[in-house]
Amino acid sequence: MLPYEPSSTRVQAGDEELRNKELINKLVQENLKEAQAKMKLYADRKRADKEFQVGDKVYLRLHPYQQISVVMRRNLKLSPRYYGTYMVIVGEHIRPFTELPEVTTEATLEPEPEMILNRRMIKKGQRARVEMLV
Repeated sequence: MLPYEPSSTRVQAGDEELRNKELINKLVQENLKEAQAKMKLYADRKRADKEFQVGDKVYLRLHPYQQISVVMRRNLKLSPRYYGTYMVIVGEHIRPFTELPEVTTEATLEPEPEMILNRRMIKKGQRARVEMLV
């Protein structure tokens, strides 16, 4: 939106209307910045950096409608959010990810499996599908 320039119109009522809209726009932007700062403050209060050592027992948190890799359920609404307990077995110190993985130009991830542990064929109707345990 272009900023208001004084006396840019010949009609006084139009000039006042533009001035009022400019003031309202500035107020809205200030209120938005203040609200965003409050939301950030409240979110940062609940956030905590967590470090895990090898041998610690942790729970795995999954979002029911987005991540269904642990257990397939018919009713996702009633499925538990935390699974576990799992023991940390890799590395010296485990921290949450701070960087996002690389994506292709189509905004999709390219998985790079380290080793295929097991394969199985599943037949559904007239089609067969291969599942691999990575």
